[in-house]
Amino acid sequence: MIGRSLFFRLTILSGALIVVALALGGAALTWLFEREVERRAVYDLTQHLRTLAAQARIDGNKPVLDAPPADPRFNEPYSGLYWQLETASGERLRSRSLWDFSLPTEPAAPMAEAATVALRGPAGAELVGVTRYVLLQSASANGGLLITVALDRRDIVEARTSFLRFLVPSLAVLAALLIAAMAAFLLMALRPFRVLGAGLKAIHSGAM
Repeated sequence: MIGRSLFFRLTILSGALIVVALALGGAALTWLFEREVERRAVYDLTQHLRTLAAQARIDGNKPVLDAPPADPRFNEPYSGLYWQLETASGERLRSRSLWDFSLPTEPAAPMAEAATVALRGPAGAELVGVTRYVLLQSASANGGLLITVALDRRDIVEARTSFLRFLVPSLAVLAALLIAAMAAFLLMALRPFRVLGAGLKAIHSGAM
C-alpha cells in the first residue's frame, strides 16, 4: 500500500514538473518564433524601402515613383502592406493599399540606415514599419524624401497563432510520453522496495 502510494505521489510530482518545464519551454519557443518573424518582416520591409529609394525622385516638389514595388498587396486597399513617400514640404505619394489614409510621420534628418517604428494604420491597426529620410540627387538643397514602408501586425499575430496550433498538440503528446516513461521508470525503481515490503509483511505475519 505504501509503495503504491509512493508511486502515485512521485508520478504526480514528476508529471507536474514535466508539464511546467514544457510550458516554460513552449513559451520561450513562442517568444523566439515571434521575434524571428518580426525580424524577418523588418528585413522584408527594408528591402521594399531600398527598392522605393532607388526608383523615387522629386519632380516639381512632388514625389514621383518611376516603378512601384511588384508586391500585389501594395495595390489592394487595406491589404496590410503599405508604402508612403513624403517631401520636406509635406507632399505625399502613397501606395494604393493605403487608399485615402496617410501614415503618421515626423520630421526627420537624413539617415544612413532605416529605423524601425511602430505606427497606426487604417482603422487604428497596429503597424510595424521602417522609415528613412534620404536626399536624392534630383532634389533641391532642402529637399529629400521620407520613405516609410509598414506591415500590419496581424500578419505576425497570425503566424504566431499558426505556430501555436502546431506547438501545443506536439507538447501535449511529448508530455504524455514523458510522463508514461517516468511512470515506467518509477515502477522499476520502486520494485525492490515492494519486494522488501512484502518480505517484512510476511515476517510480521509469521509466514517466514
